[in-house]
Amino acid sequence: MGQYNSLTYTQFGEGLGACFKEGQLALSKIGLVKIKLHREMPGKVKTCIIKRETTGKWYAVLSVEEYPVLYSPNWKKTGLDVGIEKLATLSDGEQIPNPKPIQKSEKKVKRAQRDLCRKKKGSKNREKARQRLAKIHERIRHQRQDYLHKIAS
Repeated sequence: MGQYNSLTYTQFGEGLGACFKEGQLALSKIGLVKIKLHREMPGKVKTCIIKRETTGKWYAVLSVEEYPVLYSPNWKKTGLDVGIEKLATLSDGEQIPNPKPIQKSEKKVKRAQRDLCRKKKGSKNREKARQRLAKIHERIRHQRQDYLHKIAS
């Protein structure tokens, strides 16, 4: 899989493209791969996508067939206005600020981009600088996802 960034298995289960075996993921034409399952699968796994991030890390994305959960209609409804200065303003006037760690990380991005552009194309040092920049971007992406999950609940 050296030249590809993703691989899709449309059939999941024993004897098909991919399945679970003793804490490992069995992939056809690749073999057994160690996997960390962060939670039990709530339903039947239908597809599996193996993808590589720019940092070189591999992830398994599993699509699960699950019955929809019906929520009661008595939940409080809120309007949302997404902005630039503030992350969002709710319909009741409450403002959600942009997260500070992301603003600090953006300074690191600027520095890493400057370092990258000064390296000679094709050199090992440029590849190291590219990896550093990719890790910073990955960290920012995870910080954003974490912050959005926290304010949504």
